[in-house]
Amino acid sequence: MCTAVSGITKSDGTVYMPDVAAWDHSHKKIASRHNLPDGLIGDSYARWECSPANGDYQSDTDAWKFVLDEKRTPEWWSEDAAALEDRARREVKRYMAAANASGVAPGSSVSTTGYLAAASTTGYRAAASTTGEGAAASTTGDESVSVNVGLNGRVRSGERGALVCAERAQNWSLISWAIGIVGKDGIRAHQWYRAEAGKLIEADDEITREADRVLAERAKRAKQ
Repeated sequence: MCTAVSGITKSDGTVYMPDVAAWDHSHKKIASRHNLPDGLIGDSYARWECSPANGDYQSDTDAWKFVLDEKRTPEWWSEDAAALEDRARREVKRYMAAANASGVAPGSSVSTTGYLAAASTTGYRAAASTTGEGAAASTTGDESVSVNVGLNGRVRSGERGALVCAERAQNWSLISWAIGIVGKDGIRAHQWYRAEAGKLIEADDEITREADRVLAERAKRAKQ
């Protein structure tokens, strides 16, 4: 797992960032995404990284360590290094705000309360929770937590993730709680579950199909 948020700065000060929906900080991927010419990387374009202390992506980005990732520092960078770093840090702050809002960043948390709503995260150790009727909570990152306390709720998580789901009567009175860990007792990663008699039961129904549709549309919009 990459421990830094990466970017590329052009000699005119333009900053190029990764796709917020993918959480992929390869400089090669960033250059490809923005159609930057390979021959000018390290010359008219400078690569850099900004890393959180102890891997805490929810910490203040102003305190993150900034490193220019070039063997030779371009002259234009040396002439205005402080201002260029400041501009890059501002882009990192904007990027992290978007990554947290979309549930992509490690440790991010997304919550919904609406009817047939869907809460989704993809980051490492992220969390998704929902309280709405017929809603779905989905986490696909490793060691993440998916919680649903609503009526007719559905949950799923990534590798070594945790699932918590309520079973409720139509009047919303609580019948049971179902809790599970992916990889134990037959609980599978990326599989939807519902609660029944205190157990997690695999679910493939109208609610999960609607959740998959909503989440797919949301991911598509995030990439635009």
